Amino acid sequence: RAIELSPSNSNAERVLAYLTSLRGPGSEVEFHLERARELDPLSTGLLEWLARVEMGLNRFDRVQDLARQVLEINPAHALGFRWLGDALLTQGNATEALKTFESGLKVDSSYTRLLNGKARALAALGRPAEARAIAARLGREATSRYVRAEEIAGIYAALGDRDRAFHWLDRAYQDRSAGMNWLQHYPMYDPLRSDPRFTELLRKANLPVPSKLR
Repeated sequence: RAIELSPSNSNAERVLAYLTSLRGPGSEVEFHLERARELDPLSTGLLEWLARVEMGLNRFDRVQDLARQVLEINPAHALGFRWLGDALLTQGNATEALKTFESGLKVDSSYTRLLNGKARALAALGRPAEARAIAARLGREATSRYVRAEEIAGIYAALGDRDRAFHWLDRAYQDRSAGMNWLQHYPMYDPLRSDPRFTELLRKANLPVPSKLR
């Protein structure tokens, strides 16, 4: 409806790309992504959202490109570091991912998403004690401030600790965290997908269950 009223509304195109991506990849997602980019090519907020959507579609080279553009325009954009680090980590370059997350933490030392990324990179590099220390820190902080519980779950997933991962995902469900929308597609949750609890959580959250999990 917003696009009907304002055909040049890049934010509406961005949100439509996000919403349609939650159902899985397809031409409709691609159309809205390209349309939003055409309308506002230098918006760091839009570029970051495009990177987020591309991450959910497993287009990691594209995520890197978009995240680097964000950081070129704004070197202090925390989410630019997040998506660049995530793409590097998912592609198996944990060393560069760790450097990226640490660079982001110089901008914002308490940003949960960057701490999550650093911990997952440490786990991938065979440094589980350091990763667990970050997860424990965030768990303590969650008693006195809002911490996105799915970010803590992602650390434990990377460590292979499924019970703790599902504990924090259940917490995210109870908190109605917006991050739950990415359960079906985000690579951070790949270590959990074969567990029956993952499918049950998707159903409980009223999210589509991929056919391979049914």
